[in-house]
Amino acid sequence: MPAPLRAFPDRPGAGLSLGLFLLLLLLAGGLAPAWGEETREAAVGDPTPPPATTAGQAADRDRAAPVTPVQAIGGTAPGGTPGGQPAHEAGSPATTPSRADDDPRSATWTALQERIGKLALEQGEAATLPLASEGLALALQVYGSDHPHTATAHEAFGRALLATGRLASAEAHLAQALDLRSRVCGSQSLPVAETLNSLGQLAESAGRPDTAEVFYRKVLAIRERELPATHHDLALAVNNLGISLYSQGRAAEAASVLERGLDLRRQAQGSDSAEVGQSMHNLALAYKALGRLDDAEPLYRQAVAIAERRLGGKHPELGVYLGSLANLELARNRLAEAEALLKRSLAIVEAVLGPDHPQVALAINNLASVYEASGQLTQAEASYRQAVSVLERIGPADHPHLAYGLTNLARVLTTRQNHAEAGKALERALGILERARGEQHPETIDGRYLLAGSLRAQGRNQEAAAALRQVLADAEATLASPSPLVRQVLADLVAVITDLGDTAEAASLAARLEALPQAR
Repeated sequence: MPAPLRAFPDRPGAGLSLGLFLLLLLLAGGLAPAWGEETREAAVGDPTPPPATTAGQAADRDRAAPVTPVQAIGGTAPGGTPGGQPAHEAGSPATTPSRADDDPRSATWTALQERIGKLALEQGEAATLPLASEGLALALQVYGSDHPHTATAHEAFGRALLATGRLASAEAHLAQALDLRSRVCGSQSLPVAETLNSLGQLAESAGRPDTAEVFYRKVLAIRERELPATHHDLALAVNNLGISLYSQGRAAEAASVLERGLDLRRQAQGSDSAEVGQSMHNLALAYKALGRLDDAEPLYRQAVAIAERRLGGKHPELGVYLGSLANLELARNRLAEAEALLKRSLAIVEAVLGPDHPQVALAINNLASVYEASGQLTQAEASYRQAVSVLERIGPADHPHLAYGLTNLARVLTTRQNHAEAGKALERALGILERARGEQHPETIDGRYLLAGSLRAQGRNQEAAAALRQVLADAEATLASPSPLVRQVLADLVAVITDLGDTAEAASLAARLEALPQAR
């Protein structure tokens, strides 16, 4: 059998806009594909922005979902431009004064945006949700539904919803912000780029990094045209594009883009800013995915040190960096160091986000992976069960992350000879992957192969043979030739078909196996 279907990989740090962090992490030590890929909720993730939806309609279909965060939600503080002021292009219609600007409550709204920006910087954007809701209500009262300040308020509230995992409601408010900003500021304006960036984050969170890439390339094109080369929002756009490439498994491309992003941030913000620490962390993720552990480790450690100095010991982004460093230690088989780092990471994210959050599930999962690697199978099983339970509670029920968690649990159950329960977990995982990824996605193929192994361990050879035949057909149709998986599946089929007594088919399969070109 091949290596188990991975679960919960290292997660890029949320792209900071002036140090802001979108709360989510992928922490696993080489155990999984990117957190949150491919699953969608409502219309999330289409390159063409979704139509505006009322908050009430969104609430009807809203549910907590893992946010993949990986990038910054916007190029500026939740209030708009740096310092919390509304985001407008110079000379755009958004800067035209209105009677509402003379309303005494306008000053209250502006002060509220500054509070939102400060709170997001200190505690992460999830903590801004009550203030962002208040800000939107006030903007609607003072400015009405078609004012640029109201667009800024929809943006801030949508980003706060995104940080708490409520993707459908986040989508509704971001769509309204995009519609209004496009009409008032122009489709190629900087405020529109900010909202496109948020929609890219939303697509990433909904499991569509390929779609997120489309949004981020649009953002980058606007900012390259409108901003100076050393502007922090340009560096942010480069960072986010690199993260979307990383999330798609394109580590070499991601490394090249993220190297550029790190250089831009050093030029714009110095060598010791929180943003530079984040870029170091994200570049280290790409290096680790490429097997460049010696290059990744110093970047991880610098990112941790900068976060401790600039963000404080309780900031969720520090939890991300500690988890990533732990994964590196796990890859080097430094299990004690990995366990200590993951426990610290879990304490941070649980304190900030509460027990029922995707980031907490990831931290628990990754701690379980350390227990598993060190042979503490009872603790590993309990922790994997806990991670799965959190993911089941927060939903959605068909998110690939739940499939990864079930796969990890099944692996430990198999090691402990609990083949029946392992098989049920793998059947659930495969069903999720088929719906979320499609029948011939590499992860779905891996998931079916793992299930075939479990079926064989249970003595269900007819079902195992059927699953292996499907794996063989899908692998031959979609994977590069010669694929090691094809070779392994043929060998497994020979053994299973032999056990079933069909010597003629077994001999035919053995001849196919013998005829395969040798892997280089």
